[in-house]
Amino acid sequence: MKNPANAENTSINSDTTPLRDSIVPVGSACCDQLARSVFAAWKRWLISEDAANFDIASNHGFAIPVDCCPGKMSATLSLPRILPHVLCEWIGCRLFLWSGPVCERKRISLVSSRLTKRKDLHSDWYSALRTAVLRIDANGEALISVDRTSTSAAVLRASELFGVSCLRLIVSEGQCIDERELSAWIRAEIHQSNLRKNSDANVVRVSPELCISTPTQSSGDTDTEIPIVDRAAFALAERLLVLSCRPNGHIESLTKRHLRNSHRRSCHVLAASNNGRSIPAQLIDEGVIPWILTSTDADTDRGSLTSDPELTPSSVVPGVELLSDNPLTSPDDWLCHWTRPCFGPWQGQPVDEYLDELILGCKSADRSGIAALLRMISTGCIQASSPENNHGGCVSFTAVPLREFRQRRIFRRHRQRYDFEPRGIAIRRSTLVELGARPVEYPTFEDYQQLQDRRWYQPATDARGRLDWTTEREWRLYGEVDLATLKPTDVCIFVDSEDEQQLLTRHTDWTVFRTPDQ
Repeated sequence: MKNPANAENTSINSDTTPLRDSIVPVGSACCDQLARSVFAAWKRWLISEDAANFDIASNHGFAIPVDCCPGKMSATLSLPRILPHVLCEWIGCRLFLWSGPVCERKRISLVSSRLTKRKDLHSDWYSALRTAVLRIDANGEALISVDRTSTSAAVLRASELFGVSCLRLIVSEGQCIDERELSAWIRAEIHQSNLRKNSDANVVRVSPELCISTPTQSSGDTDTEIPIVDRAAFALAERLLVLSCRPNGHIESLTKRHLRNSHRRSCHVLAASNNGRSIPAQLIDEGVIPWILTSTDADTDRGSLTSDPELTPSSVVPGVELLSDNPLTSPDDWLCHWTRPCFGPWQGQPVDEYLDELILGCKSADRSGIAALLRMISTGCIQASSPENNHGGCVSFTAVPLREFRQRRIFRRHRQRYDFEPRGIAIRRSTLVELGARPVEYPTFEDYQQLQDRRWYQPATDARGRLDWTTEREWRLYGEVDLATLKPTDVCIFVDSEDEQQLLTRHTDWTVFRTPDQ
């Protein structure tokens, strides 16, 4: 069996020299030299008779330290204890550029099918992730996070929260057809590493697949229809924990493939099962180990803002009497702004703060429509939407009577959201006009495209004429609405149910009423 440790004194340019312990200064010439050596090394091992059995644990996956001011980068053809032959089958021939020394820790990968856009509805998923991270062996294990996978952001943030070692992998798409393209990629990645040197302490940049043709190269079942980042999360792990697995999805396919691969048997697969969710029997038969979380492992009963135990009847603040002149009795005098669930951080909220709420199981992670309405009431502000077309953001209202909301409620597939939600804030029309609100005009789609200033315009239909936007009867007010400056009689709150009505009367003196069924 070949052992590159016996070839320390051979020149790196030799076709028979493994890539090990050679210091390469960063520059065009050395990047070219490294690229040539990488292609040559892969070709040697692909045609080697014992390549499939080669043990690279002792040489860190063909390591080449690379001089990179202000510190040292490392370059390898694989990761510790991952056979090049296996790597080729899963993600193809690659080069790995480490931002520092090669990490020798056992690598733990948390994988999952994609979650829905409402992340706050997956408290059990985040409970499992939190528990898994807390159980990492701080002395000998490290999480791996592959950019653009469903778990990457949460794993990175959880590792920071709990002080766990984490290896971030940035996997490049595409291919390098020759040494020249690989050299260009190396230079670009080293430049990026220098620009972000303060935040890249544990980053591994993975090259595009190297196009290497040899007589004995095995094409393998590379599942090229599955994203490379998902394949890498499986191929580079030494223990896998499946947080969620959608039937017939990519994660299920990769899990089965992993379990049937004789070279990967030492990498055990655990699958989280909590909150009544079961693991498919077929996966257990294949070899998945069930990981059953109980209340002692993770607190999955986070609750929500609408179930706060501190909101007792004694804390109820009576609201004012229902106005005689309100959106139900005088619909033409009022404009309504409905609230939707929020898909992510609140406007202006740091992403890390939102991830902390999810990972730690905080009630403040609630992003339901009622939570959005409570936030408006507590802040006393309706925030403007994100600016578009170099104009400031606006707050949208509708002149459609509130009594028609339920029958008009419709799911807009192209925006993945509902219109005419049954909860929100109504403001007297005359007050909004004084603040600068105006009704939207609806030109034809063709005329709309010719407009330079579109602040007060919306096309009457979409390009195909299928959606009629005129039915929304939209009004716009540019800038946020400071509710605290409005008279109490100029604002009403409408909600979806009597429970929500009871909840909101504890938080506001404005009139709160339920959206009628008809």
